[in-house]
Amino acid sequence: MALLDPAMNFNFRGALGTPRKLKFIATISSIGLMALLNLGMNFFERGTERPFQKNSYMKSAAPVCLGWTTFRLDYLVMIRTMDRKDVMALLTVSLFLASLLSLIGLARFANVAKANRVNQLLQTKSCTSCDLTGVVLKDADLEDMDLEYANLEGVDFRDTRLKRSNLNGTNLNNANLEKADLRQVYLSDAILGGVNLMNANLQGADLRRAYLGDANLKEANLNAAYLGDAVFSRANLSEALLVKAYLVGANLGEANLREAELIGADLRRAYLGDAILKKANLENATLNRANLTRTDLREANLRGATLGDADLSAANLEGADFTGATLPRVNLPRTRLLGTNFTNSNLLTANLRRADLTGANLTGANLTGTNLTGAKLDSVIFCRTTMPNGTINDADCQ
Repeated sequence: MALLDPAMNFNFRGALGTPRKLKFIATISSIGLMALLNLGMNFFERGTERPFQKNSYMKSAAPVCLGWTTFRLDYLVMIRTMDRKDVMALLTVSLFLASLLSLIGLARFANVAKANRVNQLLQTKSCTSCDLTGVVLKDADLEDMDLEYANLEGVDFRDTRLKRSNLNGTNLNNANLEKADLRQVYLSDAILGGVNLMNANLQGADLRRAYLGDANLKEANLNAAYLGDAVFSRANLSEALLVKAYLVGANLGEANLREAELIGADLRRAYLGDAILKKANLENATLNRANLTRTDLREANLRGATLGDADLSAANLEGADFTGATLPRVNLPRTRLLGTNFTNSNLLTANLRRADLTGANLTGANLTGTNLTGAKLDSVIFCRTTMPNGTINDADCQ
């Protein structure tokens, strides 16, 4: 009823007329619905698990043929007696069924084509630039596959083994790769927005210039991975392993790197504005010219790290450990440095204007040429500390 045009003030029984006419249109509708139901059942078959069968459409046509053979001749005669309203009712039902059948047919063809591409991938280990959106290949063995520039949006690759596979330029938006083996995989220029890589192994993987905005990489292994110029904005990298990872020029703005392991990581010119690095391990990391404005580095380990010309404006470094760190010309205005440990660190010509250093440990630190204008120095520990004017301050040596 809702399918008919309300402007016609349509009366269903009146339009169909006599019971014979009603039976005629009901028969036509039944034939179409039987075909539609059968096509739907074929569509929901798992085409990816078996080759396409050419006789599948013969099965779909069977109800139509059966219905037509039971069609009585007097219904055909009825067509000649139909008035305008009868024709309109029949056309409405027919067009509705034809539209549904067309949509089902198109979807069926797409499903079959996708199944054939999956079979091609499994047989030849190659399916470049092909469309595999939404396929399920959970726990599959896909090592050394060539899927360059393929459309893999929404695929289910959980626990899948993709070691050394070529995924350069692929679209993996919203894909699920939880616990997948992606060691030494090639993902440069790939799009992985919102992808799930939780607990995935990406050790030694190449993700240069890849986009991973809003991705979930919690506890992922990215040790020694190539991540230069990659985008991790708002990504979850908490507790991730990034030991000796190459992150030069990477965008980690607003990313969550809480308790992440970044020992020896190369973060030169990386952007970490508003990122969370609380309790992160950045020992011996290189952050020259990195942007860490407003970054949360509370209780972070930066022992032996290099931060030449880095910008940490308004960052929270409360309780962080910079023991033996090299910070020449570092920009630290308005930063919170409460209880921060700068033992034996080099802060040559650093900018600490209006910084809060309450309770900080500056034992053995080099502050030559450092700007301490307006800095809060309550309870700061000075021992063998080289002051901005070059003098040695031993006030708190025991």
